[in-house]
Amino acid sequence: MSFGAGSRDILVSVDQAIQSISTARSCVLLVGPGLSKDLGIDNALDTVVKTANAPVTNTASNVLCAISSYCGQLLSVPNSPVRDMIAELVADQHVVRVYTDDVHMSMLYPTNANTAHITDIESRTVCIHGQVARFVCNMCTAKSQLTQAALFKAMNNKHVSCGVCGTIGALATNSKSTDCKFVPDVLCAQKNERMALEMAQSDAATPIDLLLVLGATNVSESWSAISSVLSLTATQTLVVGQIERVPQALVDEKTRVV
Repeated sequence: MSFGAGSRDILVSVDQAIQSISTARSCVLLVGPGLSKDLGIDNALDTVVKTANAPVTNTASNVLCAISSYCGQLLSVPNSPVRDMIAELVADQHVVRVYTDDVHMSMLYPTNANTAHITDIESRTVCIHGQVARFVCNMCTAKSQLTQAALFKAMNNKHVSCGVCGTIGALATNSKSTDCKFVPDVLCAQKNERMALEMAQSDAATPIDLLLVLGATNVSESWSAISSVLSLTATQTLVVGQIERVPQALVDEKTRVV
């Protein structure tokens, strides 16, 4: 698979990728939908987002019921060294941006790391397709994490609360509901794809030292378009294979460093 004409596309191991990242002046992560699958995370949300994402923002789709069956599985995934790797890279200013077509990306973020790191990486992450990961307060428009606890309350007709303005009320099953004080936050695929492409064009205006590609299987046309734009000015493009080896490889790497 070629990711563009302006860079050298090299298939590397996880260990080689780690070594390259440590010496890169700037790095952009391009994450395909294969990452969470290879790490054993349930892929049920893929179908929901790709087939129902746009209609969900316009019609009465029961978003909460669609994700309730596997929400517990996603949140119970043990902390992975992949999360630590991404958080550390962002904290060290290695990663300029994270583009992802993996709707489970938020589940890979550290849950026990410094809050500033989580905020930083979230601010640098561009989702090519939407994620059902937050709910919005209709009173102050603040977004809160759609945790397993919040989902459980919603499915049992119990109220959730806004951590910003203190509003308490029901969480709707339809993102366009006007009767409830909270609604699911589902990004519109078409708008987000356009925004992601524009962001990639902006990032590509400044030469990228390293473009690191993870989980590049069954990617969308939008993902391919973004990868082409980014690779045009990337000095080097590394495509990482055997994602299932990432956790142990990172553990080994950290052991060698220590």
